Amino acid sequence: MVSGLWCGNEMVRRWRSHRLALEETIQMLWQILDEIQYRALPVSDILHVLQNNNQYTFLPVKACVQLQCLSPPGYFSKEEARRFVHCFSDLGHKGVQGQCEQLRHDIEYFQGCAEQIREKERAAAAICPKIGFCVGAMAALALL
Repeated sequence: MVSGLWCGNEMVRRWRSHRLALEETIQMLWQILDEIQYRALPVSDILHVLQNNNQYTFLPVKACVQLQCLSPPGYFSKEEARRFVHCFSDLGHKGVQGQCEQLRHDIEYFQGCAEQIREKERAAAAICPKIGFCVGAMAALALL
């Protein structure tokens, strides 16, 4: 029964980690947008600002040599990962106005993804531990 309950809780944890990775991406994109829009920093300087920030746990900023090569979190879906790679690989290739516009568009996309995952997380938190417990109980009964 305990293993079934653990499996249910693990599902909730995965959704939560996925949501947190999306929220961290959104936070980073806002920070990049601010650095470009208000401080007019080049992409290489923005990377140093992000690396000194120490607030990104899901995004491997510290190990990054170029912001354009930042890897998406493993929790992302294929579409989210594709969008993440495209978003970061595009940095520095447009004018300030074009970059800011694209970043706002990417932020909006990831906010929509985060909201969808938040709903899935809520549903999983409500039902997965219960289902896991029931499956565990049925498995225990089957072993009798």
